[in-house]
Amino acid sequence: MKKILFLFVFLHTAAYAQKISIQGRLLDDAGQGLPSATVMLLSPADSSLLNFSISDPNGNFLIKNAARTKYLLRVSFVGLATLNKIVEPTTDDLLIDLGDLRMEQESKQLNE
Repeated sequence: MKKILFLFVFLHTAAYAQKISIQGRLLDDAGQGLPSATVMLLSPADSSLLNFSISDPNGNFLIKNAARTKYLLRVSFVGLATLNKIVEPTTDDLLIDLGDLRMEQESKQLNE
């Protein structure tokens, strides 16, 4: 009985500890892909950097070998407002596809 319980706990832990990948595509207001945007996975608790990637020429990004936990996804691109999104795995899928993520123009008000 102890062996069965140990085996069950071991398999459950091994399945939960699997690494995941997170992918998506970054677009501007006109629907064009954003090349070389910085994509970061941060800890929601303290914003410490856990993993990062750079988007390809079409705006696609892929972050591999991420732990199955909750993240703050932060994307930055020159001239556009920083995009923040909570990412939390809810299924057993090993790939989380965020789809198209639109970034907006950064607006600054000038002091006159």
